[in-house]
Amino acid sequence: MMPNTDTDTALLTLDQLTVGHGPCAVLEQVSMAVHAGDIVCVLGPNGCGKSTLLSTCLGLLKPLAGQSLLQGKPVSALTPAQRASKVSHVAQHVAEQLGFRVLDWVVLGRSARWSGFWGSLNGPQEADYAQAKQALAELGIATLAQRLYSELSGGQQQLVRIAQAVCQDAPLMTLDEPTANLDLANTEQVLHLLEQWATHTGRGVLFTTHDPQQALRLNAQVLMLNQGRVMAFGQATDVLTNINLSALYNHPVERVDTPHGPWVRPSQSPR
Repeated sequence: MMPNTDTDTALLTLDQLTVGHGPCAVLEQVSMAVHAGDIVCVLGPNGCGKSTLLSTCLGLLKPLAGQSLLQGKPVSALTPAQRASKVSHVAQHVAEQLGFRVLDWVVLGRSARWSGFWGSLNGPQEADYAQAKQALAELGIATLAQRLYSELSGGQQQLVRIAQAVCQDAPLMTLDEPTANLDLANTEQVLHLLEQWATHTGRGVLFTTHDPQQALRLNAQVLMLNQGRVMAFGQATDVLTNINLSALYNHPVERVDTPHGPWVRPSQSPR
């Protein structure tokens, strides 16, 4: 199955987007779209521009060329509140949140919905806290609600940040290496949530990872990035071939088909 290229109904559209820092491009001419129900995995080696691409999609960095559209509108033309109503984001790292309870940190995902929140007395209501508790429960961390965020482990903080994005309830969720700090069980918990988020609620998911197995696990569309360009874009089972994977990681890699589904592993070094 080929990716849906119709940009009229897309949650996110990248149109010939070139990204980088300052005048130096790290990734050029990326075009793709994410629709409701899509899971798109951005895959590539260290330093290929995955995080820079996400930041530019969200308007956190200015593009060097091309544009990023959220539901057909240039991201640069949206206010922060408008942007938050269309997309949530889970970053790899955030500033230390001293003094915040986990529940209060998660409920901030609802802040764009609080009319006049920045500069008025309006703030979270009972329904917002109920949504935050539900998000924590979906990640299996409801028992952390009253803990201080700053006292949690790195993996627990990562789960809390994902819960905040769930609580935000935007139609598109973007995540930068969401399982990087997680153990095996919590990694599966997050992958299952992303799968449910897209297939059962009709939202879109765009995430970066180093692990091609995650793309196969989710039957995702894959945007393969290498050497400053898009190497391939398509369904995981179609583009994650031995040739593509070995070229992507500059190391022999093979995909093995098993009764439980395909599995990716490094193959023997060249003789």
